[in-house]
Amino acid sequence: MRITRQVFDMWLRDDGFLKLLDSLDINTSNKAELFDVLDSDQSGELEVEEIISGLMRMRGPPQKSDMIAALLGVRHAVAVVEDLKQHLVDDFKIGSQHRRRRRQRGAPAEKPAVFPKDDAEDKKELEVFPEDAAYTKELEGLRTTICC
Repeated sequence: MRITRQVFDMWLRDDGFLKLLDSLDINTSNKAELFDVLDSDQSGELEVEEIISGLMRMRGPPQKSDMIAALLGVRHAVAVVEDLKQHLVDDFKIGSQHRRRRRQRGAPAEKPAVFPKDDAEDKKELEVFPEDAAYTKELEGLRTTICC
């Protein structure tokens, strides 16, 4: 049996269901996100097992272990994003070197996927994304918040 978001939203308007959640000490202050929290496989539908196990984990106030698990999850996500960014930058640099060698041999230039700044080859400064500086600053702020 699968429960859609629409059916779950109807349940959240039912006083009996809300009283049940309250008796289980499950916070319903943010009802709009409750479906997404319970949808562990992100299928857009809830299975009975997801509802039961999700509600059991949500009982009572957050435990220190819950907060540590969330912190570790965020740290892992940041590390994955930084690794992906480094791979993209490295791939771009390799592509730039390849295009430079092709021009030196007189081969027709390929259109790059990301364009270098003016004089970038001389200065070895590449613009990967226009919002890169803002992204790096935001990432540094997040890293400081998580790590310290």
